[in-house]
Amino acid sequence: MGRLRGRIHDFNGTPLIATYHPAYLLRSPEMMRTAWRDFQLLRKVHDEQA
Repeated sequence: MGRLRGRIHDFNGTPLIATYHPAYLLRSPEMMRTAWRDFQLLRKVHDEQA
């Protein structure tokens, strides 16, 4: 999973961003900062698409 995150992937013209499952984040709160970066990337991609 770690290899896929942090980058924008393309699926039939749709941008995809891999991140961690919420249950994993509840068990591993130290990964929240990493997931937050994923969501910031998601927001950036979304804003560029709009």
